[in-house]
Amino acid sequence: MLADYPLAPPPSATQIVRDATRLCVASGPGTIARRAARAGWIIEQPARGLVVAAHALDRDEHVAGGEVVQPAERLETCSVFTKAPVGGVDAAVARLLNVAPLFRYAGSSTYRTWRNGDAWRATPTDPAAFAQVRAAGEIYTLIVTENANGSGVVVINPRPAAILP
Repeated sequence: MLADYPLAPPPSATQIVRDATRLCVASGPGTIARRAARAGWIIEQPARGLVVAAHALDRDEHVAGGEVVQPAERLETCSVFTKAPVGGVDAAVARLLNVAPLFRYAGSSTYRTWRNGDAWRATPTDPAAFAQVRAAGEIYTLIVTENANGSGVVVINPRPAAILP
């Protein structure tokens, strides 16, 4: 578990989404840590199972990332979150991605999307096109949470072993 800090103001929904895409997209844990440090975040000792953890200096916002390496792929995960309830995070993600969520349930939404250069797109429905995009490591799942215990965005990116750094 990440350390508790004195109560700082929570970030806006836009800030959470901007930080999630800036820190977490196309990033392994080492890159997440470097990006967070350059942005002035305080690097922490990560909790068990994580590779990187940090918090913003001026607001109640945290980043945590990790990876699971398997023979065929590396599953990268990264979360930007606040311990405060912040409304509008789901709406901000929906505007950014311009795709409908796969489902919504109990204060969370799950989106699956394709990162095509700098643009977010709906995942291809053709099996061959989907396989090609997935093989390039461009498929993302974003899970958005907005509830009384906190708000945030989890970014999950399965990347094939062939493109491991």
